[in-house]
Amino acid sequence: MLRIALRPRLPVWLLLLVFFGCGPRGQEADPDGGLGDHASAKAPQNNSGAPAKPAEGKVADDDAPAAENPMIRGLEAVLESIPMDALGDSQDEMGAGLREADSLLGRIKAENLAAIREVNRQQRVAGQDSPNLILLVVPRQSLNAVGSEGAKGSGTPNLDRLRQESTRFLNVAETGSTAAATHWSLFTGRRPDGRRGAIEPDDFTLAELLWQAGYTTALIGDGSLEGLLVSSDPRSHGFDLWFGFRNRGEAEQAYPEFLWSNGARLRVLANAEAKQGESGADLVRRGIVDYLQRHYRGRPFFLYLTWAHPPDPGPTLDAVLGEILQELQSRKLHRNTVLLLVASDAESKSQEAFVVWGPGRIPDGVQSDRPCAACDILPTLADMAGASRRPPLVDGESLLPEFRKSP
Repeated sequence: MLRIALRPRLPVWLLLLVFFGCGPRGQEADPDGGLGDHASAKAPQNNSGAPAKPAEGKVADDDAPAAENPMIRGLEAVLESIPMDALGDSQDEMGAGLREADSLLGRIKAENLAAIREVNRQQRVAGQDSPNLILLVVPRQSLNAVGSEGAKGSGTPNLDRLRQESTRFLNVAETGSTAAATHWSLFTGRRPDGRRGAIEPDDFTLAELLWQAGYTTALIGDGSLEGLLVSSDPRSHGFDLWFGFRNRGEAEQAYPEFLWSNGARLRVLANAEAKQGESGADLVRRGIVDYLQRHYRGRPFFLYLTWAHPPDPGPTLDAVLGEILQELQSRKLHRNTVLLLVASDAESKSQEAFVVWGPGRIPDGVQSDRPCAACDILPTLADMAGASRRPPLVDGESLLPEFRKSP
């Protein structure tokens, strides 16, 4: 049942709009899909059930955006057409009332869609054995810094440890010449083959698959995935949370002055006025640790990390990986977590292109010659998560049987 909190300062004609159900963009409530109790009420849903594009205008220092509700936009246009001297000071008050009504309608719409769609979301079964999933996508040149396996003083002890305690796939097919092609295959489970295009908010992707399987989902790093995502806010593509940068260019800044959190632009005071207080790599590191500490709420989590930072300044990839492993162990999550390290520009026969780590779940010290590609990761994670809904077209094959072989 639609519930409305009456506010005396809103005129009656605005409340009538609520009763007529004029939500953002004029959309009707769609019972297909779902929104979990962990998702923000400010994140309406798309047809797949994952968080849809949040309302614009959350960015600091920007002008007030146009109203989301089409009727409110029409009323604003009528109000603007009236000469200023005809209404006097009341014109500003009416404009403010329209903006408040638009915000109220948006919140009501989102809350009711959340309630409707949660019914159809895949519920977690008590005791269901679905591991936390971390997918770390890094440039191959960052992995090339790994020293000789087991060598002391290699400078990358955590990457070396990961390789020793994991299953490594040595025969990884090259996805493409760009990192965007790898992200596309990871998100869709398909080979590019010249078909790759931008990912639309309504496309059913890896993040949405895991979200509907009951996972909390987060993206930290380059929020555009090399320009692959159409929306400027990854929450439109199945992520509950996004922290980082809008594009690769921002991510590569040594000392960024701004970063983004759930669609809001945040100023990094330590780097204001060209100061060099905190590196981009360190900001991302802190975001990762904060997520692992604060955003685990009883559901399994899926964390998609993109690393695009230069080796200097700030912490290295190896140091960040070490903090992730330490945090998992200190929270006793390491035996219920699978971490996948994937090169964003993999080449065949690369020992660092695809590494899978998961104590007690993934065989350690194994080198597999099984041919594989980035498109295999979506069906693999879907099997690990016990997801009931899959994309209609998938080129990849699950690698889960490979992990169940006897060493």
